[in-house]
Amino acid sequence: GVTGVQTCALPISYLRVLQTAQPLAHALGVPLCVEDGLAEFGHTHGTIAPAAKRYAFFPEVDLDYVAIDREYAEQAAAGTKETNVEYLRRMVRMARELPKRHPGSTVACFSHAASVGLVAALTGCTELQQAGKFAPCGVFKLVCDASGKWTVERHGDDNTEYCSSNAPTTFPWGFSPAMEPAWVEARQL
Repeated sequence: GVTGVQTCALPISYLRVLQTAQPLAHALGVPLCVEDGLAEFGHTHGTIAPAAKRYAFFPEVDLDYVAIDREYAEQAAAGTKETNVEYLRRMVRMARELPKRHPGSTVACFSHAASVGLVAALTGCTELQQAGKFAPCGVFKLVCDASGKWTVERHGDDNTEYCSSNAPTTFPWGFSPAMEPAWVEARQL
């Protein structure tokens, strides 16, 4: 269990991510916050249902939560697919804004493997591949010190501690070297 948590936010995006976060929300008595900024790599705009539409199925959803990247999500044309650079810029914005939104708080973010880009942005990786890979149901634990420097305390590339097997179609996921130019451009945000 999570103990000693004064404040906890559970930002999430897609349906199956809501399902994954729901037990922790129940255990801690905290709401689920639909966060557009945590959408998957290659996201198509307009595909994340608003919190109000999810509330009937997930009453833990905080209807008053304003997504960190809401303005970007609202301005993008529905049905358009995000470019690699746009996705990575979104991860950089999330890394910049998440600590401002939840200062001094424990925050559990639930997303898909591509959120390894958020790990890279938070820890200041100069190369995207330095963040490593994200296993199915992987868990990264990042800690921020008093100076604002993030470090990885637990890496999410292995899930054997709590998963007895993986489907043959799943595997730890990471970015290819071909994404490095997009990462360089995105970091110039």
